[in-house]
Amino acid sequence: LQRVVLIDEVDKAPPDLPNDLLDPLDRMEFQVAETGAWHRAPKALRPVVIITSNQDRQLPQAFLRRCVYHHIDFPKEPELKRILSAHCQQAEDRLRQVALQRFLAVRALLEAEGKPPSLGELITWVSALHGEGVRELPEELWTLPSLGALVKRKEDHARLGAQRLQCGRVGGI
Repeated sequence: LQRVVLIDEVDKAPPDLPNDLLDPLDRMEFQVAETGAWHRAPKALRPVVIITSNQDRQLPQAFLRRCVYHHIDFPKEPELKRILSAHCQQAEDRLRQVALQRFLAVRALLEAEGKPPSLGELITWVSALHGEGVRELPEELWTLPSLGALVKRKEDHARLGAQRLQCGRVGGI
C-alpha cells in the first residue's frame, strides 16, 4: 500500500531542516521520533512526498533541485465563497458575503507589501465575527471588529488607518 508523506510549511522549520531531509528522502527511510521506529519504503511502494511552503524564506538549491514545483494561486472570490460556506456554516450568508468583500479590500491594500491576510485568517476572522455576534460590519476597514484576527502586523494596522479606505456597501450591512 503506497503512502503519502506530508511535510507542511517547510520554510517555517529550522533553517537546516531542508538539508537534513536530503538523505532520508534519497534513501526513503524515515524514523518516527515519537516511537523511535524506522520505516524504509520498498522501491515499488515509495511514498509520494508532498512538501508545502509559503515562500517565507529561500530554501537551499540542493533541496529545490529534488522537488517538482507546483504553485497554487490564492482562490478567487467564487472559490472563497464556497470555502467560507463549508468552514463557517454557522455564520449567516450575509455576514460571510460582507466579510469576504471587506477581506478582499484589506488583502488588495496589503498585497503590495507582500503580507496580505491568508485564507486561514479569513476563516478565523469570520468565525470570530460570528462568535461575537457581530451583525454589522463598518465600511471603514480600520474599524472592523476583530481586525486582529485578520491583520497581524502593526504596520499593516497603521496602513489601514492611514489609507482610510472605504468599501462599498454590500447586502445592506
